[in-house]
Amino acid sequence: MLVDLAIPRDIESEVSKLDDVFLYTLDDLVNIAQQGLSNRQAATKKATQIIEHQAKDFYHKIKQIKNTPTIRLLRDQFEKIALAEAEKAKNNIKTGSSSEEVINKLISNLTKKFLHGPTKAIRENEQDVETDSLIKKIYNIKEDRK
Repeated sequence: MLVDLAIPRDIESEVSKLDDVFLYTLDDLVNIAQQGLSNRQAATKKATQIIEHQAKDFYHKIKQIKNTPTIRLLRDQFEKIALAEAEKAKNNIKTGSSSEEVINKLISNLTKKFLHGPTKAIRENEQDVETDSLIKKIYNIKEDRK
């Protein structure tokens, strides 16, 4: 392996054509260094993208964890309401009410009780755009544009 660092060159370029001879000039070393720098810059960019993605993912998971107690409370509340209404429906069936009548009453009662909180919030907030859009988002409400 020969390294020619002189300017002008001390070793003829034809030497590199010999078997088992490797000739490197100052230009070759500069190219190798630039290629290494380019590779490191590309790796840095890729690493930055990975870090940004992981940070966003972590932040999203932390937000979800913070919301877990509220979600649990909401589910528990809805389940209690549903179980109480189901018990009423069972009792109505036992007393001889028709199943169709009991089902319709169950649907009506559940709808009223599940929507009581959101309806009250809408009425109390007097055209509050944030509350309005949040409730539409929560219940996946799409407005029909005619």
